[in-house]
Amino acid sequence: MKTGGYRRSLLRDIVKTATLTEHLKNISIYIIACQAHDIGPEHYRLNDFFHAMNHTTKHVMGGCSDLAGAREVWRLARTTFRSTPREV
Repeated sequence: MKTGGYRRSLLRDIVKTATLTEHLKNISIYIIACQAHDIGPEHYRLNDFFHAMNHTTKHVMGGCSDLAGAREVWRLARTTFRSTPREV
């Protein structure tokens, strides 16, 4: 920022950092390191993971606060980013 100040991270920051990681050949994993504050808290988890996985083919790592959240992210990845979803 030109102001030298801070701002809350946005969904576009996840998109930009995931895209950057995709093009860096010496990095093999993308870690979601910011939280998108331009969406409601109830949508953080799925939007963060969706946009990260949609902008890099590398492994994506992020956090879930509970088992239900981990299951949501698993369903998202399984149904959205696999050509033939399967049960585990």
